[in-house]
Amino acid sequence: MKKTIRLLCLILAMSMVAGGLLTACGSKDEKKPEDTGKKVVLINNTARDIDGVIYFKEKPDSKWKKVKSKSKVWVDGGEITLTLKGEVPKSEEGWSLKLKYLDTGETDVWTGVPVGESKAISIKPDSVIYPKEIK
Repeated sequence: MKKTIRLLCLILAMSMVAGGLLTACGSKDEKKPEDTGKKVVLINNTARDIDGVIYFKEKPDSKWKKVKSKSKVWVDGGEITLTLKGEVPKSEEGWSLKLKYLDTGETDVWTGVPVGESKAISIKPDSVIYPKEIK
């Protein structure tokens, strides 16, 4: 009887240790790969300087999402690199982009912007193009 109790205690102790080792090897100590995000270069080809705050929205009825750039001014011909973290929702009609001109304070909206689908997006006064290379 004493041998059976000792054997059960030994098995219980070993299973607790093994369980503790398995738990220690679990997700707490694992390092997940860092999401470096997707980089998208926006190029200002509007012939005007723009405020460094950019507004995006996925759908016409969505709220504008504000993205601040590192620079307060986005000069004509200048580039801003955005890093999109996580999954970027695809919009059937493309995203909308709103920018504010520094000289007048007026805003303009571009629709059909392929955020997350292009590596570079050139913003022109009346259109958005996706150059294959950034010069």
